[in-house]
Amino acid sequence: MESTQCLLHPLAVLNISDHYSRSAARAADETQRAAVCVIGGLIGSQKGTEIEVFNSFELFVDASGVVNVDYLVRKAAHYKNVFHEHDVVGWYCAPKLASNFEANRTTIAEHSGNANLISLVLDPHTVGTDAYPFSAETPDAHPLNVKVASTDAEKIGIDHIARTVPKGGSASLQLTAHLGGVHSAVGKLSEGIQAICAYLQAVKSGKVPKDQVILRQVRSLCNRLPAGDANAKEKLLQDYNDVLLVTYLASLTKAANESNELVEKFNTVHEKHRRHRPF
Repeated sequence: MESTQCLLHPLAVLNISDHYSRSAARAADETQRAAVCVIGGLIGSQKGTEIEVFNSFELFVDASGVVNVDYLVRKAAHYKNVFHEHDVVGWYCAPKLASNFEANRTTIAEHSGNANLISLVLDPHTVGTDAYPFSAETPDAHPLNVKVASTDAEKIGIDHIARTVPKGGSASLQLTAHLGGVHSAVGKLSEGIQAICAYLQAVKSGKVPKDQVILRQVRSLCNRLPAGDANAKEKLLQDYNDVLLVTYLASLTKAANESNELVEKFNTVHEKHRRHRPF
């Protein structure tokens, strides 16, 4: 069955982009940077006509630009031992160089055990367009439709990475980045709860037929929630009051410190006037 679509997950996109960026950063000048070409393998699965790429790994190349076969075999076996449900579904290069493209595709296909590997190409020079810088094709050069797919957990992780501030940033920036990640996670949780409530209401009204498997999963989620009691409510209220008290004390301490600084400045100015007063 011929593949028609390639779904890229965020981890694979980040790994490929990082691989090229690091290699280009090590180039001594513009000439060497223009000649940079990185190659790696793609880990994923195939479902029908869709190939889903979850991860990637880097490959070494020799002086002629052809991949190191021994390293390829070891790396593919290592990923297969860790991710039993995934296989080597393709390979990537950034950018595409006609001199060794076919040779690398043939070599990787022969030693990965998959003759239907897709070829994914990253064009790092794509600017001024909203199109994806990735293109993919089958072994017979049939183009594939490339899309970026992600789960809710991956979206939260990518959002957290995007909001990460450099080390040494101000405390306010770090707090803002942390609260932004928490807000995103809470938002995803709220969307999930709303979807579950809408489904239960539709089942109750008869608009949607009952699915016992889904209902059991919802019941399992509800059972994970801690049962509320009076003691827990009192403890929560006590913690809330403690936080308010600490905030109030912090405000008083700050006001006292500012008042002390003002008094010290006034005394300093007053002493200067007394020293310069004529007798």
